[in-house]
Parts: sequence; structure tokens; C-alpha cells
Amino acid sequence: MAADLKLKEWSGPSASVRMALLLGLATLLFVGNGFVDSTDLASRLPAVGGAVLVYIIAVSVLTWLPAARAEPRRQAIAYTVVMVAIVPVVAALSGVSGMASLLLIPALHASLRLGQRSAVAAGLVCAVLWVVLRNLHEAFSIYRVVVSMIELLPIALVFWVVRGLSGDVADTRNQITALSYRDELTGLLNMRAFTRMLQSEHHKASAGAGQYALLMVDIDRLQLFNDRYGHEQGNRVIVAVADAIKRSVRSNDMVARYGGDEFVIFLPGAGD
Repeated sequence: MAADLKLKEWSGPSASVRMALLLGLATLLFVGNGFVDSTDLASRLPAVGGAVLVYIIAVSVLTWLPAARAEPRRQAIAYTVVMVAIVPVVAALSGVSGMASLLLIPALHASLRLGQRSAVAAGLVCAVLWVVLRNLHEAFSIYRVVVSMIELLPIALVFWVVRGLSGDVADTRNQITALSYRDELTGLLNMRAFTRMLQSEHHKASAGAGQYALLMVDIDRLQLFNDRYGHEQGNRVIVAVADAIKRSVRSNDMVARYGGDEFVIFLPGAGD
């Protein structure tokens, strides 16, 4: 049916598997890059990796707090506070410069967590421009460019990790939206969704001088059936009738459960 709302089920590796793969990839990029001086690598990798690891652990703990789970925006604030606290400590202990770019991680994380992918894309574009401008007035050196990009690598790492999380959030939102328009028992549209769609179709028909028809269907003596066999069996009858109606209508017709034992069918293009 044109009005049939399908739930999108997410499939793929778990968040922990994705995180492990991305951490492994980040390590390979650090170690396998021949343009990075070994001394510079030895000083940066533990510091940056340690900061990201502490951040991931802290975020994992915060996710289980009841207050944070109830309100995602509280998580966003907590992410920022955590990273602001981590970066100065790690920089002071390691003596490594260039750690300030890590402060962008909670901003990207929070944006993705809240489903704001456009904000993340803008942040990554600004980060790349920062690398270009930083090396604009210097003699071209692959080493300098690569080192600058390495400072952004943790941001890219977190971006790809939480991109999957934001996808899960988006899928959940779609499922909740779909469920809010469906009758739980029959899977048909509920009256809220049917009323919205009927108003839209009525305006279209009025503007184009089109026609449509409405059919009301009810199940006779369902209450007597419930009294004799129980409501569970009565619900099975309702589901069976709903399935029969769905099989009988056209692909562009809309069927909704009006309530109780009543159904309503919208037939576009049909006259009296």
C-alpha cells in the first residue's frame, strides 16, 4: 500500500566491534606512515591514544547514568566537560603539544549523538581548512602536512565510531515515528495517521476535482464472541479481518483501524 509504513531494521557489526576495528585502523595509520619521524611518533601516539581511550571509557560510564540516559543533551554537556578536563592533564603529563584539536571531539560526538550530521560535516571541513591554512605559508613538506593531519586523526576516529551510533539513533526515531502511526494489534494505520493522510488527500482531490470514496467496515457480534471465547480469541478475529481487508484493496488504497471492531478504507479515484 502507498500508505504502508515499514520499519527499517538496522543490521551490522556492534558498536564495540566497530570501535575495535577503527582503533586498529588508527594504530596502523600511525605506525605504518613512513613520513612520520619515529621520535615524533613515539611522543604523540601514547598521549593522543591515551586521551582518546580515557574519553571513550568516560563516555561509556556516563552513558549508563540514569540522568544522562534520560536526556541526550545532558550527555553532550558531560562529553565536553570530560574532554576539557582530560586534554590539559594529558598534555601536562606527556609534554606533547597540539592536543587542543582534541577539544573538537566532544562537539562532533554530541552533534552525531543528537543526529546533527550537517554540523559534523561542517566541523570536519573547518578542520581540513585549518590544516591547509596552518601550512600555507610554510615550505611544502609532506612531513608537516602528515603531522598536522595526525592531530586531526582522533577527531576522524571518533567521527566514524559515533557515526554508527547516530545511525542507530536515527533508526530508532524512525521506528518510534512509524509505531506512532500504527495500530498495535493489526499493524494498520491508526486514526491519527489516517486523519492526517485523509486531510491531505481531500485537499488534493478538491484541487484537482478528483473523487474518492470512504468505506466503513465493522465486525458484527464481536462482543458476543468475546464474551463466549475471550478477548484473546476476539483479537485474533480482528487481526484476521484486517489481513483480509489488506489483501482485498488496491495498492494505493489506505486502510485504518477506526477503533474496536471498526475499520475505514480510503479509495482514491472512486466515485459513489
